[in-house]
Amino acid sequence: MKRTFLLLQICIFISILSYSQPHPNSNDTLAKKTPPDRNMFGLGIPRGVTTTSEGLADGYVIYAVPNSASVYLINRKGEVVHEWKGNYGGSARVSYLQNDGSLIQNAGDPDFPVFAGGGEAGRLQRITWDGKIVWDFEYANEKEHAHHDFAVMPNGNILAIAWEAKTVAEVLAAGRKPKLIPKAGLWPDKIVEIKPDGERGGKVVWEWHIWDHMIQDFDPKKRTTASPQNSRNY
Repeated sequence: MKRTFLLLQICIFISILSYSQPHPNSNDTLAKKTPPDRNMFGLGIPRGVTTTSEGLADGYVIYAVPNSASVYLINRKGEVVHEWKGNYGGSARVSYLQNDGSLIQNAGDPDFPVFAGGGEAGRLQRITWDGKIVWDFEYANEKEHAHHDFAVMPNGNILAIAWEAKTVAEVLAAGRKPKLIPKAGLWPDKIVEIKPDGERGGKVVWEWHIWDHMIQDFDPKKRTTASPQNSRNY
């Protein structure tokens, strides 16, 4: 009993002693550890060009901001010369300036019921210098979805990369190993050439499917997606 009482007294004494010690101010400690140009949320930190040097070539830089609807044109000093503002953002923003001052860009379609693998776009747009959207084409549905980059052809058509959905049954029939088939099926790529048509239309005038060039060596009883002709073209 005496031993228990003694241990209790020691514990009370240690507790009183620890609370009586001066504690450093948590804000002061955080301020010492945090550089003056950094904070948890990045608020108030200057943005833009932070490093430059002499002898730079004349010209401008154009860049799209991920998850933003804005594309900026800046000079060599980092000053914003022009801004194009669309109506959609997206994680895979790509923009190409045209000779007439308009911008052709991709953007994240807000409705992608099947494809959500990162880099999804789904929309192609043309925005004039004064910010008017004169072409807004959706290439996103349950069967196909444009993603990542694209190219503007000399004839004005667009070459775009797109996923196309293949079901588990289709992939099995093509001879893929069952254990390598995702539950959602497979998303092989294809390349499509899109001819703009009006303000919202677009016609696919040419396409190339990697699905047509795949050869399986897993099951000789299953068909292969590549025909002899396609194999030679691959």
